[in-house]
Amino acid sequence: MTTPFDAHLVGQTLSLLGAALAEGGGRPAQVAARLVPDQRASGLGQSRQEVIDQLQTGIAPDGTAGHGFLPTAWRLHQLLDLGMDATSHTVASLLGWLLGQQGKEGQYGAGCTAFRHQHHVCEHYLASFFSPGPSATRLAPLTLPWGKTFRAEPAARFACSCVALVAVLRTGRRPKSIRQHLDSLMALHTEWEAWDDYLPPDLAFSAVACLAMSVAHGTEADRLLSLLDRRLTSDGWPGVNLWHAATGLLWSVDRPKARMLLRRLAPVLCAHVDGDGHVRGSGATERALVTFRVLAEVHQH
Repeated sequence: MTTPFDAHLVGQTLSLLGAALAEGGGRPAQVAARLVPDQRASGLGQSRQEVIDQLQTGIAPDGTAGHGFLPTAWRLHQLLDLGMDATSHTVASLLGWLLGQQGKEGQYGAGCTAFRHQHHVCEHYLASFFSPGPSATRLAPLTLPWGKTFRAEPAARFACSCVALVAVLRTGRRPKSIRQHLDSLMALHTEWEAWDDYLPPDLAFSAVACLAMSVAHGTEADRLLSLLDRRLTSDGWPGVNLWHAATGLLWSVDRPKARMLLRRLAPVLCAHVDGDGHVRGSGATERALVTFRVLAEVHQH
């Protein structure tokens, strides 16, 4: 059973978040202003173009940003959030580097053991995941921008690959390697059904975001969204980071089932916003923006 939807509470919380994000400035303020017409972009300190220019600073000639895989994928997301043209030179540069990391050593699912084969998480079922770095270099613990930390190495590599896959899909690119990655995610449905048996359930939200962005994989996305619906409780999903779940559903928002889940999740997110419009915890500003985006989505529909 979930908390009933309260349109007044959603609108009130949306206003609180909007004011706090506007005060903080930068990308979160500009994204909020783009999402809600009444959320004026004037007086934010920086213009949208100034924020874009700032984000472009530090992108290396090879297309990397922030000296790492996740910072590069996230920089692409940030620029797309601000409305940067997917055909721009900057996007093409980031995209080119990311696509070059598909199928490299260190990708999730490489190799095989009898146990992993049983769970469909080996090279016989999975292909074209992005490699966030050599397997000899430990990635975990890995914290995503909204504060979800993956402490197990395989989960960290899976999550990284999905963040990059969504970024590529947002640009409209669908090369064969991207379709292979999407097809691989379809092989894992029995693992999501088992729920927290082998794969951590947070990764189901990483996977559904990717599947929902592909028309060809929409049926599988809806199947997974139905499972997530059945697992939802009054506090969200047991053991799942609330903002990681919300981010995955926001990236799935073209699917009606995802919009329904966001509506059910809205009261839970509202409860985490204080009287000043702030959300506490790791990645607090990004959490506030994720919450704002969810409430804006359900408030407008």
